[in-house]
Amino acid sequence: MPMGLLHALQDVANHVGLIKVISVTEETQTTTHVTTTRTVTLSELTTELQGEEMRTLAEMPAELSVAFEQVFAAAGVKAAAHGWDLGKLEQTLASPEFKDKPHAEIQKALAALLAAQKVPVEDLVKDAMARDQAIDAFGKFVHQKVLARKAIRAKKVTDIENQIADLRSQANELQQEDKADHELWVRWWARKLACEKQMAASVSSLLDKPVVTIDEALPSDNNLG
Repeated sequence: MPMGLLHALQDVANHVGLIKVISVTEETQTTTHVTTTRTVTLSELTTELQGEEMRTLAEMPAELSVAFEQVFAAAGVKAAAHGWDLGKLEQTLASPEFKDKPHAEIQKALAALLAAQKVPVEDLVKDAMARDQAIDAFGKFVHQKVLARKAIRAKKVTDIENQIADLRSQANELQQEDKADHELWVRWWARKLACEKQMAASVSSLLDKPVVTIDEALPSDNNLG
């Protein structure tokens, strides 16, 4: 459980004056109960959750859209027999009787209400811890899926980049082939022109009218006909 939440729970419990949350050590195991508080250990407030159920829930395609209530249910977090859980506590605190009241008054009234209904404060703390443990555990399962998807996408990106690099290499090779082909074509045309001029000169000894065509200009690439 995150230390921030643990400290917050300890502060709330101590301020309310009903329970004191402690960690079990050789020294604290022999701690006697104080008159105004019930001393409870973290192990007593820890709930054994249904990890496989949460893992199954996390395997759903839209795991990041799963409602927290589904996570709590999958983890086996249930309200105690008296019906109080963190949800009911939140609803109670949002009611006109408690809403917008000074903090000290809220604590006093809440302590009285819970005492009247014989609801142990540690049950609510235990429920809060169980819910926190559930979403933490679910978050780890989901994080594994997020990392797995990230790895798959990263591999695809690498594959695509490799394909792009290969295609660019192929394109460069084609451009080089085209350049070499054009140079050969230009040299061939020069040879053709020299040959035609030689033939024209030879035939001119026999005829007054030229019969050999001489194409000086290299044909345009857009006019291959």
